[in-house]
Amino acid sequence: MVKLIMSLAALALLEVTLVAAYLPADYQTRSAAQKQTILWNQIILEPYSTLPTGGHGLLAMARLLAPTYHTTAFNRVSDELEDGRVKLLHPYGSCAKAELRINAASPYTGVLKANSVGTAVIRPSVAAWDEIGAGLKPGLGVKVLINGGPSVNFHTLFNTDGNGPNNNNFFLNPVANTFVQPDPSPATYLIVKAMELALKLLAGGAEARPVGVNLLGLTEQTAVEVDGTVVPVNAVRAPFKLTWIPNPAFQVAPESTLDFRRQIERVPSGSTVYTLTAFATQADADSNNGVPIGELVTTSEFVTTKYCDDNLYLQHARRPWRAFGQS
Repeated sequence: MVKLIMSLAALALLEVTLVAAYLPADYQTRSAAQKQTILWNQIILEPYSTLPTGGHGLLAMARLLAPTYHTTAFNRVSDELEDGRVKLLHPYGSCAKAELRINAASPYTGVLKANSVGTAVIRPSVAAWDEIGAGLKPGLGVKVLINGGPSVNFHTLFNTDGNGPNNNNFFLNPVANTFVQPDPSPATYLIVKAMELALKLLAGGAEARPVGVNLLGLTEQTAVEVDGTVVPVNAVRAPFKLTWIPNPAFQVAPESTLDFRRQIERVPSGSTVYTLTAFATQADADSNNGVPIGELVTTSEFVTTKYCDDNLYLQHARRPWRAFGQS
């Protein structure tokens, strides 16, 4: 199995797609507001005249069988993709400026600290391109920008099966950092195995990497506040699971033929597009014992552009979840 994965991945390396870099050299030292402006000016620069559809081709998709393709998603610290990389997963989406508004009930730290407001760029997307009728696989990427330091990012999914056949309603299901993995198709099985191998390649050993491909910890996001203040290690308090619940006002009929990006683009600026429910432990998640801690509010309209799809990068959280008080 490993030999098959590596052989197919080697073939994929024959295909090269160049991606230019646009962020200034001192970008990471800027304020969160300045970074959002820089990113947004790039995002809106080249809107699509016609929405792209379809996949990247078999040769390109074979890169997903290379574990090193996935390790880059955990190791690269930037808000922009590196040269030569394309988004094989979540290739198409829409972007908006937003605020992550945390309420007074939150017991967590970092960007989830009570009453904090995070400056963000968000990208709802689908995990893979599906034709109308095949069923969407919605996800949400949230980039919270930090004063004077790297952003923290949330990756979410409902599950790898998505809405199921004949349901084109993007805002149907909640998404989260952890989800139940249905029995995969043969192609998905190979990709998941490559991802599992990638986790084992991350530095630091088992105690310093995600537990699994369907459970990304929330430690990085709770280890730094939006103003750049670093939370002491022994004070970091992260939920086990964070669920993002879409606003039902933006749902469409399951049989709708409206492209999911057009569904997203109908969300006006100033909208609460998702509400957040946090689960302190796995036991709380299993018993659905969650606490509402905030909302994600758009501060611009959504746009669908080349930079949003080809250049914007959201680093995967790589540190495992720890219950509060654990080292």
